[in-house]
Amino acid sequence: MNARTMFLIALFSSCVLSATAVEYIHPKLKEHEVSVKVAVVLPAQVDIEKHGVKGVSGMGQESDDAGRQVTFEVGKALSNRGITIENPFTEEALKSNEDLRLAMADVQQRFDQTERQLFKKEKDVKNGRFSLGDSVTVLNPNGKIDVFIIVRSVGAKETKSKAFMTGGLLGMAMSGEAEFRTRVAIVDAKNGDILFIGDFVSSGLPSDKVYEHSFKKIPFQ
Repeated sequence: MNARTMFLIALFSSCVLSATAVEYIHPKLKEHEVSVKVAVVLPAQVDIEKHGVKGVSGMGQESDDAGRQVTFEVGKALSNRGITIENPFTEEALKSNEDLRLAMADVQQRFDQTERQLFKKEKDVKNGRFSLGDSVTVLNPNGKIDVFIIVRSVGAKETKSKAFMTGGLLGMAMSGEAEFRTRVAIVDAKNGDILFIGDFVSSGLPSDKVYEHSFKKIPFQ
């Protein structure tokens, strides 16, 4: 049995019941220095690639659809925890307001710049190391939003022929869904501190119940 097949077996076993998840919580949340009652889930960014015999190709429409699904599922999970979810940044609102669109792009870009270090040392969230700075307040002019939720997810889906080449019949049998790594960040909407990181590995996108299980570990109020 080769290493690839062993990996597929381990991944399949961990994902049959649910996604695997790891959480890192900022001390301000643990010590109730921050109260979270109102949240906004920024449009999630999902990137899915198809791995075939001839190489790797993007899945643009599937990625966009998955982004909308993740945004909904994370919002639903937070709502189930008693958090009020506001939705001021709809696709229509962003299309019709250039200033809002540029402000959103700036916050997302700042996160992507921080992400390079953040995802190398996620545990440092527990030490309060990471922040996007108070530039996030441009999306929170009246101060009514407590936190922004920022989501990044990458997925890889093998074609059956590629899966057979790398994992034989077992690999082909397990090639139905994309394998995802999804990270959810909770960001203080008043000063940019990254208060929480949830890191999820799953076969198929995690459901709202998976996110909710992780969010139960956060003392929001």
